[in-house]
Amino acid sequence: ACPTLNIYPMYILINDQSKHAEKILQYEARWPMVKFIDLDLFNWWYHPPEFNKSQIGKLLLPRDFGIKYRMMCDLFATRIHKIAGALGLEYYLRLDADAKFKCNQNAS
Repeated sequence: ACPTLNIYPMYILINDQSKHAEKILQYEARWPMVKFIDLDLFNWWYHPPEFNKSQIGKLLLPRDFGIKYRMMCDLFATRIHKIAGALGLEYYLRLDADAKFKCNQNAS
């Protein structure tokens, strides 16, 4: 196991946590400093106010940038600082979902 994951807190933001509940329990049991934060529970994952349900179907969205992608962009552009504050964080680092951590087992 990577010792770094047992020293520094790591918060992983996720929506629809129920899809991944079993895996999340395994990760949190193995690395107690890793916490999954369900954006839905805190009402942090929502359409921007100007995109109500009646407008979403009418939006001219390029195929590569659907509403979920735009919600993610809005989250990281306008609300991430509030989320960091609610978690008591002074600093945060955003990584893409395909980011990988490599651990040097011999490092002190």
